[in-house]
Amino acid sequence: MDNDKAFATYAAFITAGTITVITWAVLSNGQSFPPMAYIIEHLALSLLFRSAYKSFDGSNWIVSALTFADMIGDDVTEEASAEAEVAKAA
Repeated sequence: MDNDKAFATYAAFITAGTITVITWAVLSNGQSFPPMAYIIEHLALSLLFRSAYKSFDGSNWIVSALTFADMIGDDVTEEASAEAEVAKAA
């Protein structure tokens, strides 16, 4: 869980830095913003890479996201992992 919070902090820092650099480039040098399709493509790829990374350890990214957002408790996560073990054994 600590790694997820560290990643979220890192991602927010990188996102804010990128937005700052693009805005500075547009306002000071007369550059243009990148096309929206370019931004969406990079965002989608980064989310896909993150979900692929998380899937290597067999974690459930939906449960992880809900736990990280404090929308569900750790007991639900333990219950889901126990159900996953039962499903694997069957």
